[in-house]
Amino acid sequence: MLVIQRPHISHYFNYTSGRWLINEAHQLKTRYINFNAPALQRIAGQLIESRCVRMDKMPEGLFNKVFALQMENGREILARVPNPNAGHAHYVVASEVATLDFLRTVLKIPVPRVLSWSSSPQQVNPVGAEYILMERVQGQQLSDVWDDMSEDQRFGLVKSLVEIERKLVNAKFTLHGSLYYRDTFPQGRSIAVPQTADQESRSKFVLGPTTQRSFWEDEDRGLETDKGPWETAQEYFAAIANREISRIRNAPDRSSDVTVPSGKARRRRDDHIQLLEQFLTVLPYILPPEETVPTLR
Repeated sequence: MLVIQRPHISHYFNYTSGRWLINEAHQLKTRYINFNAPALQRIAGQLIESRCVRMDKMPEGLFNKVFALQMENGREILARVPNPNAGHAHYVVASEVATLDFLRTVLKIPVPRVLSWSSSPQQVNPVGAEYILMERVQGQQLSDVWDDMSEDQRFGLVKSLVEIERKLVNAKFTLHGSLYYRDTFPQGRSIAVPQTADQESRSKFVLGPTTQRSFWEDEDRGLETDKGPWETAQEYFAAIANREISRIRNAPDRSSDVTVPSGKARRRRDDHIQLLEQFLTVLPYILPPEETVPTLR
């Protein structure tokens, strides 16, 4: 087993792709995640019966860390670990894995194949963090080849992208929420999938709580919010408004702030809540007359 000494892997855990001019300490904290790197390498090695000989951190986005695991037999596996600011890590990973599978098997869209993932919070996870292990798709960055492509090649590429968008838009759902496997989220609601899907695919996926980050930001403060799934667009928008009302009512008291008199601050909060309550009153009348149909995005 390959063992990497901790002093050499601290950059795995920290955000290393940029800086912030304001509130940098907080921004870095929300993008710091500690995990057992050797355990992640060991799991990847067991998947393809080889040994991980190198683990490189790739340029990271704002919500995930990505690593390229080079195996002794020449294969390469990508590992993704969500940052704390990605939302509820278990729901985010469970939904992303199911969605990728749905795209591959039901909509026939070429996306990376998931090889393994941390599937249940009840299971022992030696990595110590949620993760996804997936195949690396071979190809080139479009920006590297665009200037050398002919007009016909560019047009063909755009047509391919439009075809993918068409498949996404045509996949109609009965609820607003996020996709999950029925096995990992048995309390989820059944979905309506394209008629071309077989019965196994139809029963494999369910709709459950949204993974939208804004609905999970207040979990550490103990605020309960409606996370879906929602049957109508009105229920979805109402959940957003009620979430904001709850946040305002439970916001820390800033009456000690000498720059804003306490009475004025309270009036601002009351006015904000009143505006949101008015929005809830008119919401049924400003939505389209026909119910919107949820699709993938």
